[in-house]
Amino acid sequence: MIKVPIEIGDIVRVGRFKNKRVEVKTIEYDENGLPIINGRPLLTMRIEKLMEPKTEASAGLWANIRAKQARGGAPARKGSDAYKKAKSAADRINATNEITISDSFAVKLLEAIKASKMSLTEAEYQGRTVKLGKPMQGDVKKFKVYVKNPKGNVVKVNFGQKGMSIKKSNPDRRRSFRARHNCDSPGPRDKARYWSCRKW
Repeated sequence: MIKVPIEIGDIVRVGRFKNKRVEVKTIEYDENGLPIINGRPLLTMRIEKLMEPKTEASAGLWANIRAKQARGGAPARKGSDAYKKAKSAADRINATNEITISDSFAVKLLEAIKASKMSLTEAEYQGRTVKLGKPMQGDVKKFKVYVKNPKGNVVKVNFGQKGMSIKKSNPDRRRSFRARHNCDSPGPRDKARYWSCRKW
């Protein structure tokens, strides 16, 4: 079990941009010993008391624009030096505003991932984030799915014939397909046969 400096009544930041303040009501632990706060994993939120307090200078682009308007000043024109300076400062602040975790927490997390106790659902493939192990509409073939191969690299597996429908509701066709492709031992997840057999 991993101990984190958080108690009931503390405030955490949740949401897509980690800016929605929520009070901690429950603290539980999953089977890997990772903390679950209010039914959500701690890794999807920020602990407010560990964050640096925001001043007007570090509050971000829109906070600075609103403060300037409240003082009666005109907003900087897009493309001006003042605009570029404010935007670069906001980008720098937003890039560094991440959750701080202890070294022991990070080590335990990595051990759980390496031992495959935790399933990673997203990974990066050719510069973009993709969902792992979820078949979707294909581009080259009928379906595609992103998986990790034995080397640990994310690969795209294309399978299925475009324009054809499968007849798995017909017992004879289903039995014939599964026998033809040896679906009793479909092979590794990074091959098309595995995913075709799963469809049938």
